[in-house]
Amino acid sequence: MTRTQPRQQMVVGVDVNEGDVSENGDIKLDSVRNTILTMGQIDSRGGADEAVIRVAHTTSVPPAFTLVIPSTQEWNPLGSLIPNDAMGNLNIMTGQSHLLDASYKALTASIDAYYLENPDAPRPPAVMVAGFSQGGITAGAFAELYGEDLNVKQVLTVGAEIGRFDIDLDVNVVAYEATGDLVPKLGGARNPAEWETIEADNGGGTITSHKAVLYAGMADDLPPKISASFDQFFDSNSVIEDYHARK
Repeated sequence: MTRTQPRQQMVVGVDVNEGDVSENGDIKLDSVRNTILTMGQIDSRGGADEAVIRVAHTTSVPPAFTLVIPSTQEWNPLGSLIPNDAMGNLNIMTGQSHLLDASYKALTASIDAYYLENPDAPRPPAVMVAGFSQGGITAGAFAELYGEDLNVKQVLTVGAEIGRFDIDLDVNVVAYEATGDLVPKLGGARNPAEWETIEADNGGGTITSHKAVLYAGMADDLPPKISASFDQFFDSNSVIEDYHARK
């Protein structure tokens, strides 16, 4: 389903160009920066009431699909009804994650719906998985568990500790980790040399660097070296659907 929102120029605390926002108020998935801003947008839409998981597909044939997974939005796990709560950070490391399950269901539902309407389109579509913080950790787990079955070709994580995941080397992994952000360092696992780990000061220091908005600015300044790997997923006219999940 899509959310109908008024056109806006202030999105998740940052000014965006009118051309970066669709008529429904969704940030267009047409750049690394806007993909990171999308992470902040779905967090603000879901809050502590529900997890908003975004799936988009390009207008090309075959399409390429992007799955954007939300970050932690409820820090008190007692009585929490959303899959992206504090316990989700622990659960994802054991593979027993409600957020991982909900993300899988959202992506496969979107792919199935597309091919129901377009049965002659080539299969399988390429998939990118992206997320900030817990969303990024979940993206790493998703690529490890479902990468081959769902043709995951690109992973984009922001402020997330993903070094422990065994992601196929055929998958292009880009991880933004600000030097002042402690979250990507919590597990102590270093990212494989084959991945592109982009480390720099995002302007937030040690206290406030763990913010999607600051990472979006960092991506503007430091784009991935292998930026062409993203091209098939970026489309200013992508079809965007938000899936809403609770436990």
